[in-house]
Amino acid sequence: MPDFNLEDVVEISPEELTDEHKTFLQENVDNLTDEQAESFGIKKPEPEPKEPELRFKPPEKKEPDGTPPGEPAIDPEDEATIGKVVDKQLKPHLEWLEEQTERSRANEIAYEIDTAIADQPELKQYEKQIRAFVTHPNRMRFIKDGLPVSSVIAEAVAPHQQKIGAKKEREAAAAANDTKDSGSGARKPTGEGKDWLAATKEDFLAKRAEVMGQER
Repeated sequence: MPDFNLEDVVEISPEELTDEHKTFLQENVDNLTDEQAESFGIKKPEPEPKEPELRFKPPEKKEPDGTPPGEPAIDPEDEATIGKVVDKQLKPHLEWLEEQTERSRANEIAYEIDTAIADQPELKQYEKQIRAFVTHPNRMRFIKDGLPVSSVIAEAVAPHQQKIGAKKEREAAAAANDTKDSGSGARKPTGEGKDWLAATKEDFLAKRAEVMGQER
């Protein structure tokens, strides 16, 4: 076929077109305007309909096992093998995390016990028993489940609080008995508690005379 130029061919009147011209125009129909195609009796192809644009993309459908469409499903044996490999790789990290959690929990318990003893020094003598009670596996299980450490410490301290309270009551009763008048008639020596190092000469002589008079 001769080497035609489209701009030159479209200038030829339809009656003067040769078969080669018509074939050339048919091959370049996409480059013709609608008026040019109509004047040469060439029908332009209808444009393919476009799919409407969706504002929101619908979720991609997946197979029942979660595999995207078109992708092969994972064989159960392969999945089990992959799971074992992943578990093996994660194990050291999970163990390290558990260790850090246990250490943090132990520090929290120690701090709570120290605070309780600081607030009530009389509990110091029971410190060993309190720590053993709080860190017992049965209590630690509840602490891991979310039971506040302070609640466990309160339970550990309760029996010792009773003993301390009873001791304080006995001491108070004994002190009250000591202050009661015994009825013996004994009189508290005059001047008891006087600082004789700071006393004047007159006070000293007067006290000496008083003592000498009592001894006669």
